Amino acid sequence: MRIEADRIYEQLEYRFEDDLRSVSYYDEDESDHVYIRDDVKTKYDSSDIESVFREARLEAIDQQHQESLYSHGDLQCVLRCFEKAIELHLIKTQRKGVIAALEIGAIDDLQGTINSAIVALDETDS
Repeated sequence: MRIEADRIYEQLEYRFEDDLRSVSYYDEDESDHVYIRDDVKTKYDSSDIESVFREARLEAIDQQHQESLYSHGDLQCVLRCFEKAIELHLIKTQRKGVIAALEIGAIDDLQGTINSAIVALDETDS
């Protein structure tokens, strides 16, 4: 997943520059950060970060169930809008994904942002 996360980081960093807060990834074997902006890093300790990864993994495991509830096709991304940030959870499989955070006002083209990240996530499949 590191390769996919690196691609997504490049895509989002180019598009959002200083509004990019973080890009992280997880798979069966590990979880790590590709990028965390310095001011964001100071707000989390290792326990907080592990909780975020644990939640993302649980969410990914529930992917098939979520897809069965709606007739919308594959669940590709879960979006969380907070007061100060937007979290994108890009689900590759039930065990792999990428989490990215952006400043709340950064996205003016939400669908384009998600689509470009999904393309970067799926490029290794082709």
